[in-house]
Amino acid sequence: MSADPATPSRRTRTLNYGFTRPQYSMLTTLLLRVGAGILLIGGWEVGARSGALPAFFYSSPSAVVESIGRWWDEAVLLPSIGITLFEAIAGYVLGAFVGVVLALWLGTTRRLGPALEPFFTGFYSIPKIALVPFLIIWFGLGTTSKVFASALAVVVLVFFSVYPGVRNVDKQLVAQVRLYGASRWDFYRKLYLPATFMWLCVGLRSSLGFAFSAAVVAEYLGSKVGLGYLILQGQSTLRTGDIFAGLVITALVVIAIDLLLRRLEGMAARRQLG
Repeated sequence: MSADPATPSRRTRTLNYGFTRPQYSMLTTLLLRVGAGILLIGGWEVGARSGALPAFFYSSPSAVVESIGRWWDEAVLLPSIGITLFEAIAGYVLGAFVGVVLALWLGTTRRLGPALEPFFTGFYSIPKIALVPFLIIWFGLGTTSKVFASALAVVVLVFFSVYPGVRNVDKQLVAQVRLYGASRWDFYRKLYLPATFMWLCVGLRSSLGFAFSAAVVAEYLGSKVGLGYLILQGQSTLRTGDIFAGLVITALVVIAIDLLLRRLEGMAARRQLG
């Protein structure tokens, strides 16, 4: 009995554009990731040991592991990760919340949204790192300035992810919902938020790395705690292993949280479809 040619195979995913792409199994995907990691780390280590990559400038995986081990022995690794994690997540949540609220508010207004959109575009073009010294002046060297730095890095990204989705909601559908006497809160909760769910997921995932980058940079420019401070200490003592160790730890934390967001996104999407 032949399979229906219109039915995609288990290893393909049908896209809205009318073509399919191969989708590897979980085991194959895991093996590819492990292989790519081994190739990257192994090539880095071989390059450092052979002199092709001067250790003073590029360090090596073994030096990174040594730095992480030293931080562990000195009991500074976990507290530093915890502080940076708190600052980045707090700023991420704050920036995402403000971005969604602004996108829903301005996206549902006929005149105010288009009038203010150029200001958001201008703010988006400003390097957020340039604002960190002002945040430190305004809020001090504590966690508050780092939280706001992360929030500023996230808010515009989330806004521009959700705002077009809100503006593109079918106007006839809006009119029909209005005929049923729905309140403004009902519009947001039952129409705009479900309609822009995928837009929101894209904005949340794409802005995660920026939140952590902003927190680390803010710590680097003015702090005595966190991963950014450890990177600064590595620069001050000319220990490139410490610099790369801070960067590697930041990347691993972001990857772990991104995987969690993927899981939550998939669960929410299945629940929405159900």
